[in-house]
Amino acid sequence: MFEFGTCSGKTSHIMAMNAPKEGRVYTLTIHPSQLEQLSFENDDDRLHENIAKEEAKFDIFYYSDLSTSKKIEQIFSDSKQFDESKFRDSFDLILIDGAHTRSYVMSDSKKAFSMLKKGGVILWHDYKPEAPDVFSYLNELASELPLRHISGTDFVIFQRAS
Repeated sequence: MFEFGTCSGKTSHIMAMNAPKEGRVYTLTIHPSQLEQLSFENDDDRLHENIAKEEAKFDIFYYSDLSTSKKIEQIFSDSKQFDESKFRDSFDLILIDGAHTRSYVMSDSKKAFSMLKKGGVILWHDYKPEAPDVFSYLNELASELPLRHISGTDFVIFQRAS
């Protein structure tokens, strides 16, 4: 499993709790000392740019002192600069819940598609009008790919053919 956007690490912990015994969760976030590396575009939603900076304050995570930490590999990097090539076709589940600006959702999605195994699933969080860049980007992507909104949630899912 791979997660774009660690934040507090609670989702990483839940994913690790539910992973098979030998399962691993890789989770990516920028380190608070690297915030100057964030590269937002002029048309990115400013509210969510500020939220992304605020949520990047963690370098100790919810799971840090828990048994699930043995299954979690924390990666510190700006997701736009993250080199996903060593993870090509590696994951059966990828969660995109990082910076909710258009440029980051696009970049994270592109990387997720290259990292996804056949039959694997990508989940995007915060598909709602209150996250306009996520909402509009996924609506556009849905015209090209079979994305589905999970009813009653703010998740969108894509499954790669086997």
